[in-house]
Amino acid sequence: MCLLVLYLPFVLAIMAAMWLLHGVDMFIAFETVFYNPNDGLLFEPILSLILGFIVNVSFVPLNAPIENLFTGDQCKDYLFKPKVSGLP
Repeated sequence: MCLLVLYLPFVLAIMAAMWLLHGVDMFIAFETVFYNPNDGLLFEPILSLILGFIVNVSFVPLNAPIENLFTGDQCKDYLFKPKVSGLP
């Protein structure tokens, strides 16, 4: 459950970035986005750089508190409860 909370926003961010860059052809572009530099971007390279900067600057402050919430004491008590009662 804890990793799912972090995984889903990351996948949604990747999908949103692909949609912003390639529009409705985003699923077709997944095949070529990692190696074809002539894939016809919708933005100029400087706009892609600005978009990447905004995503990175907003992801770090949002990710750290959520990760700390779910990997800290709150989640530890839920995940690591003793399975057999009576044992220390």
